[in-house]
Amino acid sequence: MFDIFKIFITFILTGVIGALLSQKIQKKSFLHQIKITQIQKEIERIKEIANNIEKDAGMRIFYGRNLMENYISNNIEEIEKSRSDYRKAVIKWNENLSSYFLELRTLGLTPLAYEFERDVHNNLFKAHKIIDNCVRKNKKTDLDDLKICYSLAFDGLRKISRKLMDISDEKWSSIKHGNSEQLNQYNLDKASFVTLIFALFHKSPHSLRIHRSRND
Repeated sequence: MFDIFKIFITFILTGVIGALLSQKIQKKSFLHQIKITQIQKEIERIKEIANNIEKDAGMRIFYGRNLMENYISNNIEEIEKSRSDYRKAVIKWNENLSSYFLELRTLGLTPLAYEFERDVHNNLFKAHKIIDNCVRKNKKTDLDDLKICYSLAFDGLRKISRKLMDISDEKWSSIKHGNSEQLNQYNLDKASFVTLIFALFHKSPHSLRIHRSRND
């Protein structure tokens, strides 16, 4: 009788504990999946804004240079078309500019938004003033200044694009490796004894990963 009661109690406890553990695991898995989905959406947004900025800035630089080349060579047939193409590129840039700033800030990249304004937009605006003075106002202009502005804007554009791609890669790495981090001199105390022994004989010990601290 006692054995039957013990089996019954064991069965009940096992069922309850198993149900609680299963519920806890499912909840943890659900929250982890939500986090992964959110990060994936952020990665897509980062890549999209990087592509859009590169495309719009590239078109503005291209049409600005094309306009000045036709103006300098006095290519009457192409000047009006060049002016129209450049004007459209400028309008599109200005229409999308606010959304670029907003997207970067929404993604928590406010410092990068300031860099974008300083290194890309400001130099494009300076180039625009040079073109406007030359083509519309017919003022004497140093075209070397235009080249410098476009060169600085292009360099700034490459830097912003590279940083956005690095951020995207970091977020993807956080999905790939989950709740772990690379072994380094600052987290040796978190590594297991077996991991430390393995690291001694590993040719690339920094490629090993350990469980991330909860304090992170």
